[in-house]
Amino acid sequence: MVAKVPPKHAAPPAPLVRAGEIVSIYLHSARHDKFLICICPQALKFISINSAAWPMDPAAQLQVTPADFGFLTHTSFISVGQPIRLTTLELNVLTTAPQRRLGVITAQMATKIKAAAAKSVTLTGVDKTLIDSNL
Repeated sequence: MVAKVPPKHAAPPAPLVRAGEIVSIYLHSARHDKFLICICPQALKFISINSAAWPMDPAAQLQVTPADFGFLTHTSFISVGQPIRLTTLELNVLTTAPQRRLGVITAQMATKIKAAAAKSVTLTGVDKTLIDSNL
């Protein structure tokens, strides 16, 4: 029996999410579902939408309302200065629960996120570049 050898130039698997996509994922670290915006599908990096602003980087907090995102029930904040990395296990729920895919941010929202990233005092240069080039 001969084992199959994958081609040397096989295409990488498609990412589970795309840049700018908004998802609702259960975060084990937070112990509840979070609304997240993908900033880099390859690195599985996201920024979160929170009920309160993150005080460590006020310039990198974007206030949003249910008018901005219909799934919100109250004023919230996109924490641009605090990216998180998810695991493939956390994202795999999207393959069986498509209702957790909430849409994609608008071009106007992407511009606001990029502006907040540029003002951030906590983002690394790499994360600023990811946000600027992917959104």
